[in-house]
Amino acid sequence: RRVANALDADLVYAVVPRRKLGEEVRDRARSIAEEQIAALARTMELEAQPVSKAQLKQQTAELAQEIESRPRDLW
Repeated sequence: RRVANALDADLVYAVVPRRKLGEEVRDRARSIAEEQIAALARTMELEAQPVSKAQLKQQTAELAQEIESRPRDLW
């Protein structure tokens, strides 16, 4: 602060993201979707109605896309 004052300047702190916001949003949406789908898959297995890995993958992708479109649900 003293140096900034001596230079007649302002000292500014900034937080700069390491990744693009779009990447962060996509990854967060996928993470949430994976958690939710995994919980549903466990329930289905307990009810003797297992879901294939391909179906789980597709459902996860669809849910992630849906979550991504609702930013308030991301954090």
